Amino acid sequence: MADLFFNDEEFDWWGDRELEPATAVAVPGALPPRLAPPRTLAGDLARLRARVARGSRRSLALLALGLGLTILLAIAVRPLLVNDEQAAPATATPANEPAVTSPSVPAAAADPSPPSVLEEGDRGAPVRNLQVALTALGAYEGPADASYGATTSAAVAAFQGTRSLLVDGVAGEDTASGLRQALVERAQEDEEIVKAELAASVEDGRLGEQAAADARAILTQTMAAIGDLEPSRGAVLGLVLHHVAAVADGFGPARTPALFTQLRVNTERLGAAAPDIADAAVSDGTGVVYRFFPDHGYQFHPLASFAKLNTLARREDREAATRLANALVARGVRNGNALTWQYRFPFGGPAVWESGFAQATGAQALARTGALTGDGALLDAAESSFRAIPRGLTLRVGGGTWIQEYDYSPMAVLNAQLQSIVSLSEYVKLSQNEQAEAYVAGLSETTQQLIGSFDTGCWSRYSLDGNPATTGYHTYHVKLLERLARETSDPFWRETGRRWRGYLSAGGC
Repeated sequence: MADLFFNDEEFDWWGDRELEPATAVAVPGALPPRLAPPRTLAGDLARLRARVARGSRRSLALLALGLGLTILLAIAVRPLLVNDEQAAPATATPANEPAVTSPSVPAAAADPSPPSVLEEGDRGAPVRNLQVALTALGAYEGPADASYGATTSAAVAAFQGTRSLLVDGVAGEDTASGLRQALVERAQEDEEIVKAELAASVEDGRLGEQAAADARAILTQTMAAIGDLEPSRGAVLGLVLHHVAAVADGFGPARTPALFTQLRVNTERLGAAAPDIADAAVSDGTGVVYRFFPDHGYQFHPLASFAKLNTLARREDREAATRLANALVARGVRNGNALTWQYRFPFGGPAVWESGFAQATGAQALARTGALTGDGALLDAAESSFRAIPRGLTLRVGGGTWIQEYDYSPMAVLNAQLQSIVSLSEYVKLSQNEQAEAYVAGLSETTQQLIGSFDTGCWSRYSLDGNPATTGYHTYHVKLLERLARETSDPFWRETGRRWRGYLSAGGC
């Protein structure tokens, strides 16, 4: 999972100048364990394929958005936090205007038109897009490698057979139309679910008429786009709609605007550029950040959003920081006196998960904004963000406490621990929270006791007893250690940072 969690070159990590996102650079590294959710896509796929084999055309439509796309890509945020130069992923626009994308991401108009016929021996982006669409429909299990080989040809032929098309393994216009239709059929089922729940929500008073009307308007735009887009983009957009339908029984005044804003962002963005641009990020009118995942579309990302909030507050942009902070608080999930922010897509684990790392960054960003604006409610929200961490987002490691980067994984990740110490230390200074102060002291003590287990003698490890870190992660570790040394004057951080920088200068092991 972590091997694609960074894009090392996406941002200017350490300087004061904010850079536009650049082309994604996948960075290999140690992987947290993949903990299987109770139900697996493979199991669902096997069951659905059995139905297809019995000749049910409707089964294929059910396959369309159940499998999703297979590539797990992720987010380049963590290194940004070291020097408060967090991501500013796109210029925000008013909520009723199209989301603004990164200027570095090409628009659809710049994409070459795909050929009308693809066949064995062809290569390139059109072939990859075909493979993506077939994967989403459960008809292709190979890599999306942009190479039209025997496996792709067989997958096309199998799909053609389910749609009563000429079975020749050649992807022409009829095959593309069949792919679109399969996606639309599933989307229509989701559309009916969403419409019915919107009506029920208005009837029982959970949702106002205007909010429901706004949601229906976005839904109409989404359905039109799924039918018009080339199949790979239609597949991703259909997945996002499927997610909305899956939580339709939770429509209400707080959740509905967030769900349909995300749907609108996906509809507009996927209509503008191909979905294989894995580093793309956009923000809505409030500044909330969405990041692109090929198998889930643009998803609300708490860490990226709080990173952006930290940057706005550091720059003393009171208006933008207040707007984003209030939007994030509204998205928080209240659990007693704690407030958490959820990732609502599977990333090697369950469909809904939380991160102690993101919570620590949230406490810092909300406290920083509260101090800047004098808003006591934001300071309270920062405290609520902190409360969630010791309550259920930590590990017991070596007799001490370690921040949990993924609430479903027992892996002790070094960058999450170091960055959380940095973030929570600032929260303590701003809030004077004595409980948090003692908690940070415990984090620091545990880290110092175990740091030797992260030191190979010539490089750092990504996780406790794990593989050596990538160059990006190792550099991140060094910067975090140097920052802790500056802020605490603790010789331990200074000496460790100096030694690990020496590893970097020497070129590693």
